[in-house]
Amino acid sequence: VIILAALTFMLAGYNPGDEPPPLPEEKLGRCFIGEVHLQGVAKDYCIQPVDADRERLMNTPVVDYDHKPLVPTFSVRGTLGGGASIHTCQEWMLARSQGFSPHTPRDDAAADFFARTCGALGALLTARGANTSFITGDGTELIKTEFVPAEVLALAPFAPPASRSYGFSIADLRERDGVLIMDHKIAPIELKYGESYFSVKDVGRADVNRDGLEDLIVLVIADDAKTDTHVARVAYLTRRSATGDFEVVRPAND
Repeated sequence: VIILAALTFMLAGYNPGDEPPPLPEEKLGRCFIGEVHLQGVAKDYCIQPVDADRERLMNTPVVDYDHKPLVPTFSVRGTLGGGASIHTCQEWMLARSQGFSPHTPRDDAAADFFARTCGALGALLTARGANTSFITGDGTELIKTEFVPAEVLALAPFAPPASRSYGFSIADLRERDGVLIMDHKIAPIELKYGESYFSVKDVGRADVNRDGLEDLIVLVIADDAKTDTHVARVAYLTRRSATGDFEVVRPAND
């Protein structure tokens, strides 16, 4: 029986000690989409495969739409006064890992630039360049309510109920949860649900789950006036064919 089992594994192409199959060849870059809110970094910048570029980007000041440095104050939630002033993605990630959060509503607004820029940067640094892409152009034309899965909104605790079920697009939420789709001003997708506001914006592209296909990195921002809760996080979308729907994926290191 043991010999037959061993032969079965050998016939199946498996040998003890085999290395995992090689990752697909990287043919495409790891790139931001649109403006990059890092001082001196060009629009649609693609990260170079050297440690020096990683260090430079992580320690470059985050800037606003006018390219002026942003310095929000972060503090431990629930404390009064004091805190850490944040300048770079390195500092932002450290503050977040230590349980710090924006100190005031004004700091919340500034922190969105950090969430967008540093969230995309963190994802791009841990991703690979893709081998194949079914995301046409810069991806922007695909960030529409009928194509984007509603589950990206479930990052917020006050998201519409249907967003926690598989198979619905954001457009489907209009009938199911009474969501109001708004004219977009600051992001390709903006919507209201009760006293909550959501936006979805594409910020980067790379192979985040290491399957060879190019994925979109999107920033989801959510505000709930009733609970005074603010959420800004990145999510990941992929498309497995030229006519396929978007689906949510997780990074390979998640």
